[in-house]
Amino acid sequence: EDYGKGTVVINELEFDVEIPLKHDGFLLGLMHRTQLDDDKGMLFSYPDSAPRSFWMKNIFIPLDMLFIDENFEIQTIHQAVPCESEPCKSYPSLVPVQYVLEVRGNLTVEKGIKVGDKVTIIRK
Repeated sequence: EDYGKGTVVINELEFDVEIPLKHDGFLLGLMHRTQLDDDKGMLFSYPDSAPRSFWMKNIFIPLDMLFIDENFEIQTIHQAVPCESEPCKSYPSLVPVQYVLEVRGNLTVEKGIKVGDKVTIIRK
């Protein structure tokens, strides 16, 4: 199976997430999707904390990227936009993180999610 399932909770907001389990899933991410519901997302879970960087190649919808450390605290949030042409902009974590959550673009602003908020991850 390429993807696991889980729930991410931030400030009582619940997101049903897909969790890539294999390298191909990490590379593909949310590429080629044309929509993302407000209560859905993708969670990238790494075995360790390290600086991470994502980009928006072949992504058709704006995304918010939440970089989360090993203590389940949001460290960085980027409002990322689709890459129109090469080279694509890189969105760095700025500090070592273990998780990256992608949700619909601008959702963090609309729902008041901010750096320092705590995150709960429930794997199914």
